Amino acid sequence: MNRTVIARAVACVLEEVGDKLTPSLTINFRLDDEHQSVRRWNGWLTTTEKYNGFEKVLEALRAMGFKGFDVESLHGADENVCEKLLPDAVSLVIEDEPSQDGSKLFEKVKWVNKLGSSVLTAKHGLTPANRMTIAEKFKQAALAEKMKAGGTQKPEAPADMSDEFASLGDDEDPFG
Repeated sequence: MNRTVIARAVACVLEEVGDKLTPSLTINFRLDDEHQSVRRWNGWLTTTEKYNGFEKVLEALRAMGFKGFDVESLHGADENVCEKLLPDAVSLVIEDEPSQDGSKLFEKVKWVNKLGSSVLTAKHGLTPANRMTIAEKFKQAALAEKMKAGGTQKPEAPADMSDEFASLGDDEDPFG
């Protein structure tokens, strides 16, 4: 299960992690929750054909307000240093991850995002005419629901269906 929480960096260290000794900028975050609990994030400093860890770590650092270029300045940073170099709160996406034997779940910081970065954008935006048509259909459904519940207002006549959805029947799913 994923959850999103607001947090601030409170400690940083450059280290090598795991059996493969993968380089990481490891950051501890204090969560803005009733327990003020701490979660660890590993910013992997590696690259592959499909993944550039340096860019991802830099993106996370910029979200935290880091203005510099020297990651070494963060090594060994305590809460006071983090307050100066990483002053901005961020939104952490935390997900449950099973232990190796599967007997327990642990919370893992999956993503570090700038606050307010969860703005939803459409993959395939509707034209203004299509938005109006859908808005009109929605309004008709809401008014019909009100009528069923004993409301007094009658639904209005449907809008002109001269767009790409006009050929669909009322019971057809345009996304199916």
